[in-house]
Amino acid sequence: MRKFAKHCSLSVLAFAMVVLVGCAKTVNLPPNVSTMPAEISEQNSFTFGIGDKISVVVYQHTDLNSDLIIAPDGSITLPLVGRLVIGGLSYEEGIAAIENGVHEYYAKATVTVNLVSITSQKVYVVGEVTSPGVLQLTGDMPLFEAVTRAGGINTSAKTKNLLLIRQGEEGGELFMIDVGLLLSGDASQNIAMRAGDILVVPTKTIVQIERFFRQISTILGPFVNTTQVYRNLNMSANTVIEDTPVTTGQ
Repeated sequence: MRKFAKHCSLSVLAFAMVVLVGCAKTVNLPPNVSTMPAEISEQNSFTFGIGDKISVVVYQHTDLNSDLIIAPDGSITLPLVGRLVIGGLSYEEGIAAIENGVHEYYAKATVTVNLVSITSQKVYVVGEVTSPGVLQLTGDMPLFEAVTRAGGINTSAKTKNLLLIRQGEEGGELFMIDVGLLLSGDASQNIAMRAGDILVVPTKTIVQIERFFRQISTILGPFVNTTQVYRNLNMSANTVIEDTPVTTGQ
């Protein structure tokens, strides 16, 4: 009987362990922004974008002087020169493209290009903030400033982490920002925002990425194509954002 009782006890213990292991949840967390690779974290130089307004002045050839707005296809149309695509080019590359176009007709002309207004350098702050929406980058904007300009984090936001989606040539990268460290002034969390960044303040402490994108699609819809952002995200659909380790099924 003792052997039988001992055997039963071991069987019950083994069964309990199997149940606990079965309930355990594998968590694949995004990295913190402090681990962001340098090539991703570095602020890119200005690039021309849709809606940006420029002034082109050609010395001694006033017929070419123009104030131009970059069209949705990234192009401008300069008198005599015609259509030039500068959207997506850096400031230096854009100026070179305009100069090369002018020099085909006036080889020694001096060309000056000035930025009149910039509307393409946008970042998005959505979720549990007072005033979610689009912010215009007019210079360096630390992450904390972006949160502040969006009215600050609502008290209903039960989370210790913010989410940053940074889009690049190879797809989007997802990072977490520790709210406690950010509010304490930790510079590792207060990175510079970059054009195209999406900063999200979640409502809940545990968020499954695929479900999360479905929830915020109505919020981001007027600003960006959420489906495209999600498809380009270099992150598993099963990724979970959490504040505390998950040890039981939820």
